[in-house]
Amino acid sequence: MSEINWASLVLSQIGNFLFLIVYFVGIVLALVFWRRHPTVSILCIVAFLILLGALVIGIGTQIWMTAGASRGMRSEEIGRFLSIMGIVRAGLGIVAWTLLLTALFGWRSPAAPQSTV
Repeated sequence: MSEINWASLVLSQIGNFLFLIVYFVGIVLALVFWRRHPTVSILCIVAFLILLGALVIGIGTQIWMTAGASRGMRSEEIGRFLSIMGIVRAGLGIVAWTLLLTALFGWRSPAAPQSTV
């Protein structure tokens, strides 16, 4: 059994760290604009929290799988677990992006008809 290479594991999460920054900035911006657009803001906050949760699940899965592999976990178990987590994360992403698209386009009222006189 081998030890977990924590330096490599942390280094592999740099891309995820950048997404964390984007999600937190999105939450802060939604809070800043809450008074002007409360419905849009709540949809964005919920969406970014879901994306944040999915990212944390992904990071946790990777750490757990790395630890499991170092403990001798069978490849079938790893594959099954990764498949389930992939489906869960995809479902969460679909919900979050649906909320973001609704916030982006759903709040707008129809354009007023223009006079043709």
